[in-house]
Amino acid sequence: MMKIYEAKNHLLVYAEGIRPIKHAHMAAHIIISLDGIVDVMIENCTYSCTGIAIPAGIEHSVIANGSKFLVFLYDSSTSVAKRIRDVKIFSPAACDRIIRQYCLLEQTDHYNTYDLFERNALQELGIADTSCGLTDGRILDAMGYVQRNLSDKIFCKTVADEVFCQRVAFRIYSENN
Repeated sequence: MMKIYEAKNHLLVYAEGIRPIKHAHMAAHIIISLDGIVDVMIENCTYSCTGIAIPAGIEHSVIANGSKFLVFLYDSSTSVAKRIRDVKIFSPAACDRIIRQYCLLEQTDHYNTYDLFERNALQELGIADTSCGLTDGRILDAMGYVQRNLSDKIFCKTVADEVFCQRVAFRIYSENN
């Protein structure tokens, strides 16, 4: 099972019973196990932990053995990703507090409480972020364009042309964008 929460500057993935293959991409990760200790393979090392931060571009995999976990994915252009420069193991106590906050989030209106959950989680992990999280001016310009034109049908190509960027720079959710 998988749930994806989409926020302005990141995705939060709730995953259960999956084992991703070793991979690397341009997103910094914060992984929190909901079921205790998991093994995380990063390059040629294995870390046994309840929570870990992984910088963007680092090859990794989670050996979850059916466990449930949360994965925060921050694009490398965000200020949060820029704060995650090294692999960092989080204390079980910090992870437990985030898990409790996540359980409360699941019982509430996500739309109105998610930003507070994320802010608290980052503070708990020592990765507090006081900005909007994005530092790439093109992405900020694109977000502004979309907000100014919400009453119109918006296409990825139109937004990309508006901010002088390639269409592939934007995550595409349907083939008709």
